Amino acid sequence: MPQPRPLNWSRALANLGNPRPIIELDDDFEPTADLIPPGLTANSPDILVSGATPINTTDGFNVVGERFDRSHQVYSFLARLGDRVSLDVDVTRAAADGGPPQLFLFDQTGRLLTPQATDGDGFQTSIQDFVIPKTDVYFAVVSAQDISPTFNGEGLVVDWGPASGRSFDYTLTLTGVTPYQVLIP
Repeated sequence: MPQPRPLNWSRALANLGNPRPIIELDDDFEPTADLIPPGLTANSPDILVSGATPINTTDGFNVVGERFDRSHQVYSFLARLGDRVSLDVDVTRAAADGGPPQLFLFDQTGRLLTPQATDGDGFQTSIQDFVIPKTDVYFAVVSAQDISPTFNGEGLVVDWGPASGRSFDYTLTLTGVTPYQVLIP
């Protein structure tokens, strides 16, 4: 049986006589890193922006799986005025000495928008139906039970407690946001 010949795409495209240029993929594009335009977080506190993982909200929701093993983990997402956002943290594997995780929601300036959210069972915590006050970038923060933010005199987050040594696997579910492509065309 004869060996198949490799495809010669350049010759095939030339034979089509198509005057349009060939589109090349951008190898530097990172789907999660490019979700939040840098200008939107230019005035956000470094304590939130520097380690933030953007959540892809192309479908208006997303579920992110993570392993917690530091002082806090930050997620950023875009939301529109009036969106009813729900955030749920479900622990999927916990260390024996861990308490329930904490969940915080901050605005673009670093102001805490909701009280610390915890649930007594040690495996779940949530913020339900929070109405977004302004179209902007927001930050959800997951931490262990004994780690809390430090605020300045204006009520803006400036620091976070030290790592606790606790670890757990979890999912963070974000629902109720306007799809990304509507907010950033």
